[in-house]
Amino acid sequence: IIEIKDSSLKCYYGENEDADVTSKTTHDVMEKIVKGKTAFQKAFMSGELSAKGNFKTLRMFDSIFKF
Repeated sequence: IIEIKDSSLKCYYGENEDADVTSKTTHDVMEKIVKGKTAFQKAFMSGELSAKGNFKTLRMFDSIFKF
């Protein structure tokens, strides 16, 4: 879980039923995102990343997490 609230960022394993966005991808795709080889939006559009919830928030991931 990546939890962003105000200026606080927490990362941990678990479940959050109240998440604004839930996404799922493989380790390899996440590694490409972190290495800057692809973007969250591109991974989503290509089907490498699935998501549900607030898609406006999903679109902001690339500007929030600049790798």
